[in-house]
Amino acid sequence: MRQICGDVARFDFQQVGKALTRVDLGDLERFFTLAAGRHHRRIFKRAEGIELRAPDAWKARSYAVRDKYDGLVFDRRLRGATAASRVLGVGHTLFDVALDEARSLPVRMAALDGLEAPLLIVAVEDEVTGTGSLVRRLIFGVRDVAGEPTPMRDWELLRLLNTISPKGPAITPGTKPGAADLAAVVNRLHDAFVSGLSAHAPALRQPLAWPEMLLIPPISA
Repeated sequence: MRQICGDVARFDFQQVGKALTRVDLGDLERFFTLAAGRHHRRIFKRAEGIELRAPDAWKARSYAVRDKYDGLVFDRRLRGATAASRVLGVGHTLFDVALDEARSLPVRMAALDGLEAPLLIVAVEDEVTGTGSLVRRLIFGVRDVAGEPTPMRDWELLRLLNTISPKGPAITPGTKPGAADLAAVVNRLHDAFVSGLSAHAPALRQPLAWPEMLLIPPISA
């Protein structure tokens, strides 16, 4: 048994505990609500769960998306014969379509109310030696705290984004808000993150990192 499991006395439970995700399905609800809101679809909260009419754009993405849904919940504790079709999250057709659509948006910068300093979202993937293929994608945030780039894990990033909201329409690629040198901001935060990449993603053998999106405080007129 020791040969299979190793020496439990050497296992650092405290260190592993720090790395555990501290969010649950409920933390995905705001993203889903905003995703549906982009298509002018209201989500109604009923006693048995949420109700909405699927946007036409989502139905066009997948034939499996129905016209209307009700009784949907962001709660993995739901039990019963209909639980698989009612629990929203990654793996549910409706949520996966919303997520796929969000990932395909061409916007790479946005101004957010409640954000006090630039925040760079960074993707990290592992390049497998000898194949050139990429597997296991991780997402991090790099927050500019008092001029010091500070990394955030994906669940920390999600929690922060759940507390702030878009300020007007997202900024289209090529737009230059104010006189800020946003390219320099991206490079500075990205370079700071990459300098400690092995520590941020210790489970990856050959991690590669690149900027995904820059979030900035509201732009003054």
